[in-house]
Amino acid sequence: PPSSTGLVTLPEEERVKILEGLKKNWEKLNSDYQKLSLTVDTVPKISRKVNMEQQLKMLEDNIHKFSHPNILVNFAGAYAQRA
Repeated sequence: PPSSTGLVTLPEEERVKILEGLKKNWEKLNSDYQKLSLTVDTVPKISRKVNMEQQLKMLEDNIHKFSHPNILVNFAGAYAQRA
């Protein structure tokens, strides 16, 4: 049940599922990134490379966050929207 602050601990099973999904997404994106041409000489290629690097960084940050046990989730906003 949510506390008065709206924070609840994410169940360990959910945390592990999320972490596994993030790692799979990172592996797929990293594999695609490794296949990029070594010559990134056009605007679309540069844009794609930068976008992939940003996505990889975001996934790495989220993997780091979800690697810790006892993740707190704020459900206050979700409950307020339903009311």
